[in-house]
Amino acid sequence: PSLNLPAKVVVRTEELRQAIRASESISDHIALKASPEGFEIVSEGDTDNVTHMVPKDLLDELQGKEAVRSLFPLDYFSKMVKAISSAPTVTLYLGSDYPVKIEFKIAGGKGDVKFLLAPRIESEG
Repeated sequence: PSLNLPAKVVVRTEELRQAIRASESISDHIALKASPEGFEIVSEGDTDNVTHMVPKDLLDELQGKEAVRSLFPLDYFSKMVKAISSAPTVTLYLGSDYPVKIEFKIAGGKGDVKFLLAPRIESEG
């Protein structure tokens, strides 16, 4: 599908793995946030919160004029990140309450993998 996702983040794969490990005992969902200042992975549970912030200067690339945020099921996002075996970086395309598009290279850069993950929409009230 063709999606107009306003934010692009290129982050080290290990940053995603660390954030997932920290989030697994907190909640069953994860929020991905991108803003001109950087990229955040947030997990909010009943008693604890975990925020993994990667400032703009530590990202390989950051595009987007406005802040965006989407919530995703942690189990699905975790499985997608685990599939990124040897790629040093991953590209995420984000919008507010839009799917996340995840892209990375395989086979020494000879192949591309692309995933789409639907957001978990928060209900009002």
